[in-house]
Amino acid sequence: MSEHHHHHHDHAVTTKEEALALLKYNAHHNGHHIDELQELAEQFPEDIRALIFEAAALMRQGNAILEEACKKAEE
Repeated sequence: MSEHHHHHHDHAVTTKEEALALLKYNAHHNGHHIDELQELAEQFPEDIRALIFEAAALMRQGNAILEEACKKAEE
């Protein structure tokens, strides 16, 4: 398992370009969390694993929407 990292939410975003860069970073970063969840799911019984996989799928859906927002913001 990868080592834990801290999230800092005190970003001083002052331009649309900075905001877009941060959105793109978060979309990429979220993908890593989704992958980690799916790996962790393997450690649990099937009923719990199914719930984790369902949560990961919903996170992937949300991330796809975030990526779509990024694309639209670039237009």
